[in-house]
Amino acid sequence: MTKVGGNPEVVAENQTGWVVPSDDVEAMRATLLEAAQQPQRREEFARAGRVRFSERFAFARMVVSYRGVYPELGVAER
Repeated sequence: MTKVGGNPEVVAENQTGWVVPSDDVEAMRATLLEAAQQPQRREEFARAGRVRFSERFAFARMVVSYRGVYPELGVAER
Protein backbone atom coordinates (compact mmCIF):
# COMPACT_ATOMS: atom_id res chain seq x y z
CA MET A 1 0.00 0.00 0.00
CA THR A 2 1.27 3.48 -0.73
CA LYS A 3 1.23 6.40 1.70
CA VAL A 4 -1.53 8.36 -0.03
CA GLY A 5 -4.96 9.46 1.07
CA GLY A 6 -6.40 7.41 3.90
CA ASN A 7 -4.30 4.32 3.16
CA PRO A 8 -1.97 4.71 6.15
CA GLU A 9 -5.03 4.86 8.42
CA VAL A 10 -6.31 1.57 7.05
CA VAL A 11 -2.97 -0.27 6.97
CA ALA A 12 -0.81 0.14 10.09
CA GLU A 13 2.76 -0.04 8.85
CA ASN A 14 4.54 -3.22 9.98
CA GLN A 15 1.46 -4.27 11.97
CA THR A 16 -1.18 -5.03 9.37
CA GLY A 17 0.82 -4.66 6.19
CA TRP A 18 3.54 -2.94 4.28
CA VAL A 19 3.30 0.77 3.47
CA VAL A 20 5.62 2.42 0.98
CA PRO A 21 6.06 6.03 -0.10
CA SER A 22 4.13 7.11 -3.15
CA ASP A 23 6.14 7.21 -6.38
CA ASP A 24 9.03 5.18 -4.95
CA VAL A 25 9.47 2.36 -7.43
CA GLU A 26 12.46 0.85 -5.62
CA ALA A 27 10.62 0.74 -2.29
CA MET A 28 7.63 -0.90 -3.97
CA ARG A 29 9.88 -3.49 -5.65
CA ALA A 30 11.65 -4.31 -2.39
CA THR A 31 8.38 -4.54 -0.50
CA LEU A 32 6.79 -6.84 -3.08
CA LEU A 33 9.83 -9.12 -2.96
CA GLU A 34 9.71 -9.17 0.84
CA ALA A 35 6.00 -9.99 0.80
CA ALA A 36 6.50 -12.77 -1.75
CA GLN A 37 9.27 -14.32 0.33
CA GLN A 38 7.48 -14.17 3.71
CA PRO A 39 4.20 -16.12 3.60
CA GLN A 40 4.02 -16.36 7.40
CA ARG A 41 4.32 -12.60 7.77
CA ARG A 42 1.63 -12.09 5.11
CA GLU A 43 -0.69 -14.33 7.13
CA GLU A 44 0.12 -12.44 10.36
CA PHE A 45 -0.63 -9.14 8.64
CA ALA A 46 -3.88 -10.56 7.24
CA ARG A 47 -5.06 -11.68 10.69
CA ALA A 48 -4.09 -8.37 12.28
CA GLY A 49 -5.73 -6.49 9.41
CA ARG A 50 -9.04 -8.28 9.90
CA VAL A 51 -8.99 -7.39 13.61
CA ARG A 52 -8.06 -3.75 12.89
CA PHE A 53 -10.81 -3.47 10.30
CA SER A 54 -13.48 -4.91 12.59
CA GLU A 55 -12.40 -2.64 15.47
CA ARG A 56 -12.15 0.58 13.47
CA PHE A 57 -14.04 0.36 10.21
CA ALA A 58 -16.91 -2.12 10.54
CA PHE A 59 -20.36 -0.61 9.95
CA ALA A 60 -21.46 -0.95 13.59
CA ARG A 61 -18.27 0.78 14.77
CA MET A 62 -18.81 3.57 12.26
CA VAL A 63 -22.35 4.16 13.55
CA VAL A 64 -21.08 4.40 17.13
CA SER A 65 -18.41 6.89 16.05
CA TYR A 66 -20.90 9.03 14.14
CA ARG A 67 -23.27 9.09 17.11
CA GLY A 68 -20.43 10.48 19.19
CA VAL A 69 -19.72 13.25 16.69
CA TYR A 70 -23.28 14.39 15.91
CA PRO A 71 -23.88 16.12 19.27
CA GLU A 72 -20.65 18.08 18.80
CA LEU A 73 -21.98 19.31 15.46
CA GLY A 74 -25.34 20.29 16.91
CA VAL A 75 -27.15 17.54 15.01
CA ALA A 76 -30.04 15.92 16.86
CA GLU A 77 -30.21 12.15 16.69
CA ARG A 78 -33.50 10.75 15.40
